[in-house]
Amino acid sequence: MKTIIGACALALLLNAAATAQTALDGNSLTWLIGNRVAMTAAGAKTYEAFTGPQNGVVTGTALAVNGTYTEYHKIGPQMGGPANAPYGLSVANPRSNMAWGFTPLKVIEKDKIVFETADGARRITYFAEPGNGVGAWVESTANGATTKTEYHFKPL
Repeated sequence: MKTIIGACALALLLNAAATAQTALDGNSLTWLIGNRVAMTAAGAKTYEAFTGPQNGVVTGTALAVNGTYTEYHKIGPQMGGPANAPYGLSVANPRSNMAWGFTPLKVIEKDKIVFETADGARRITYFAEPGNGVGAWVESTANGATTKTEYHFKPL
């Protein structure tokens, strides 16, 4: 039986200077939309689904197949932010007690979107992979050391 829980957030654009904001053409994110699965070296599966764009926002959910982990995503204006809030990636997961965290949009290119904190301590990159797959890199820097986790989601 296939278990799919869906949605990861992608949708709006902040210019390079991070001052003016422009709505992202949702068609540029079609490579992200879909249901996919990633498998660890130990054989554990994680399902992830991206939906949208709806009103310039893409949403998503990731779920570990054993039900021990669920994560929610929204790409668009900062959740709970002021009018004209910056665009970026909002994430809620068990590590944050399901409180929404925000990482601003840094750059968007063809088949790739990058989010990064102002201090560079956290960088999240989503990118298209062959065969309608999606890859993700999550990089965190603390005390001068950077850790990088990679994910490779393949279509179901």
